[in-house]
Amino acid sequence: MSTPHDREAAAAVAGMHEIYGAPPTSPGWWDGYRRRWEEDQPVLFYHRGQLARGHIMRAEYGEQRDTYFVRRHMTGGGTEIVEVQDKAMLIY
Repeated sequence: MSTPHDREAAAAVAGMHEIYGAPPTSPGWWDGYRRRWEEDQPVLFYHRGQLARGHIMRAEYGEQRDTYFVRRHMTGGGTEIVEVQDKAMLIY
């Protein structure tokens, strides 16, 4: 069962899609308990206090928290794979 906050967030995402088109990052999906993402999805997330974009290489679903291994571009060139907890993932 989703909360009013979850429904409001989903409506905001749908409205942005309608006006601007689909975003370049995935908002994930709501599984009835929390939002989750799958491998091969482009995502927006926080890493070390900075906003970052990346591509999920591996997802590990846990009972309390999910962990994602995300490839991101590094400033100055190159890429790295970072570990990101679900609470650092963004849906917009």
